[in-house]
Amino acid sequence: LWYLDLPFQTQIGKNAGIYLREPNEIAKSSKHTITLIPKFNDSEAYEYEVKNSNDYLVTHWPTANRNKLQIRLNVKVDVDVDWIKVPNRVFLHGTQSLDVIIDPSRLVPGQYFNWININDDNRSADAGPLIKVPVSVIRPDNVNTGEGGTISDSYTTGEIPFSPGKVVRKFLVVPEGASWMDVKIVNTEVSEEVVSDRLFYLHCVQMNKLSSYRDDEMATRFYLSNESGEEVNRCMAVKSGTIEVCISQFWKSEGVGPVSLEVRFRGVTPSPSEITLSSQNGCVSKVVLKSKIRSARIEPVGKLKTWHKTVGPSASKTKLFPLGSGYRDEILPFRLGSKYTSRPIWSLELEYNFKQLEDGKVTASLPNINELLYESPLDGQMCMIYDENKQLLWCTDAWPTGIHLCKGMYTARVCLRHEKPNLLTELKETALLLTRPLSDPISVSAFKTLAGTITKSEKFSAAVIEQGEERNIYLKVEYPKIPKGAEVGDLFTGTITYCKRSNREKGWGGENRPGGYTIKYILPPKAENDSEKAPSLKKETSSEVDEAKVQVVSNYVIPNLKNRIATCKKVELKHKDVFDQEYTEINALIEKYKDNRLEELDDLKMELLQLRVDWAVREMNEKPTKDTFDLVIETCNKVLDAIPDAVFQITPVAKVDFDDIDDKTRDEKEYVKYKKSLVKALSTKLLTHLKTEHGVDAEIEKDLQIIAKYIDTSDPVIHQLKMERYAKLGNFASSITHLNKLLKEESSILSSLNFKVTKRELFTRRIQYCESLGWTYLADIEKAWMKKRFPLGFVLF
Repeated sequence: LWYLDLPFQTQIGKNAGIYLREPNEIAKSSKHTITLIPKFNDSEAYEYEVKNSNDYLVTHWPTANRNKLQIRLNVKVDVDVDWIKVPNRVFLHGTQSLDVIIDPSRLVPGQYFNWININDDNRSADAGPLIKVPVSVIRPDNVNTGEGGTISDSYTTGEIPFSPGKVVRKFLVVPEGASWMDVKIVNTEVSEEVVSDRLFYLHCVQMNKLSSYRDDEMATRFYLSNESGEEVNRCMAVKSGTIEVCISQFWKSEGVGPVSLEVRFRGVTPSPSEITLSSQNGCVSKVVLKSKIRSARIEPVGKLKTWHKTVGPSASKTKLFPLGSGYRDEILPFRLGSKYTSRPIWSLELEYNFKQLEDGKVTASLPNINELLYESPLDGQMCMIYDENKQLLWCTDAWPTGIHLCKGMYTARVCLRHEKPNLLTELKETALLLTRPLSDPISVSAFKTLAGTITKSEKFSAAVIEQGEERNIYLKVEYPKIPKGAEVGDLFTGTITYCKRSNREKGWGGENRPGGYTIKYILPPKAENDSEKAPSLKKETSSEVDEAKVQVVSNYVIPNLKNRIATCKKVELKHKDVFDQEYTEINALIEKYKDNRLEELDDLKMELLQLRVDWAVREMNEKPTKDTFDLVIETCNKVLDAIPDAVFQITPVAKVDFDDIDDKTRDEKEYVKYKKSLVKALSTKLLTHLKTEHGVDAEIEKDLQIIAKYIDTSDPVIHQLKMERYAKLGNFASSITHLNKLLKEESSILSSLNFKVTKRELFTRRIQYCESLGWTYLADIEKAWMKKRFPLGFVLF
């Protein structure tokens, strides 16, 4: 019969065998269904040449449907132990199932393994069973029983003799209510044969469904010296179920001697175990703590240490396209009949832009897509991070790692691949998660009552709860130090611990649960100030102004002027006539109502003049002629004339910011108000002079000394002025010094200067200065680096 050697596939749910180890699985008998599926050849027919034969071809045909119906097997089911119950015979006619009953409740603690053998009587005995199903049962030890039959919190093995290579495994039931476990290993006696410290390996692991074993394991090495009473303590967070504790002496670590192992379970049970503070619960969460094992000392300590921010993809940069054929972009070929072929692959490329406001570490990840290998639904995934010059900085795959980024703009490009384009289409709006560690963690406070979270009183201090007792606490973030750039809805995560080791347990185990419990804080919205700032009248003329007219100007004229100025800022350079007409009308309105002596009108006048300066600079960059240069200088002079003379008389004190002084004088207030306009107008005027054909005269030197009084010498404006000044004088070495300091600034600062400059332009000018100095070697190196600093495009995935 052709089907006597037909292979069968076994299925027990999604497993290939039966494995029982958790307390609820071994407490009573359980039924398991084994499905036996014959494996027919359903592939296409193909021919292959037999080796050592001349022109001899063997044809492999698929199994016909009529042959599949011919299977008639009356198989025998055997098992060697009495705690596994199986039927004696099973008739196989195609796919068939049989029920197995396993009763490990009568087994003593230990490890058990057996086979369920399924065989046909017509099959040769030397061929072995037709089907073999493995069965593994772990019967864990309960912790020591206390007085009155209660479950204690500790487990002790007694003395265990150890020698090189010996492995001891213990399976323990974690008591209900335990949150962490302390392990103590003690060298019980001194051995004359041991001449050096012995190396041991401790491995503790729990198996939880839908998670990797790495999430619930502890693996550590340690040395035990040859001294009686020498001990080593380790601790690990645990969950309910069975835990395996394995200890072994390293195979090349010499020495023989007894070692004792003691395990103690500790902790309290919080409800809920994971805390989320958000606007939904008023950023307050109630937690019920209960001690089920033993008395515990409660002292909550919570810290938010990580900031999570999501970024959406740029829709215009999203691409979905099929990959071309070739070794680089195709899946490895597989055999289909007599031919080898490869699957067509589609690629989805997403692009994300984000800004780094402070230097720090950033990890870019895709939740629910990363950290999946064999179970991943995608064929491939990759993330690349570029700076604003398209220079590749970092590349990660399914296991993202962090990178230290400086301040500036960055682009993250993600590539996802799959053979089905409709699946990738659903991922076009996948958000990128940016994770940053907080340099200054945010503290979480604990209170005794809900009212205490409002009055900021009745904070929870250390307390002891007895076994079986419950205690309520209320958690709240009191004074969060929110990092720069955080927005409403951003997530902050950290950990919180509730227990602390008491003084009588000093030196035994850990302080609290390793890793703690997860706590999350969703940044709530801040209160918005909708009220417009009431326009203030100048004190010396407040009695002379018609109150009704002031209200009209404040409520109607000033908002209209603000809107028109904002519109002017958006006018493009090619519509110069539109800007000139709008500028003239706005200026006329301000002059018309200036007799009302409203401070806001003075501010709008200064803002309009600054807008005129910016427009003149744009015209000069577009057409660098003598008329445009003169227009910029003339406009800057108008701004300087509009600034009160008292501002120029103030000599700022070093390292004193008038913004931080509450009782400043009137002149100091005027200085704070006009300082930015003064610096901008004066620096723009100087840079315009330096760009003309005239040399550096005494007037320019005088203006340089004036502007140096109002801003710090490390300000980018000063470096830009000095770079242009030294270049004009032909002192290119000093010009390079200030140019290098400008290169250290982020691009957003360089683009905010009066004369905007990019890093590409600065590097190009450095090459020109080096060539002018005769430093051709350095110039050639800079030219070679320009290709790396400013690539033409992104790197291919």
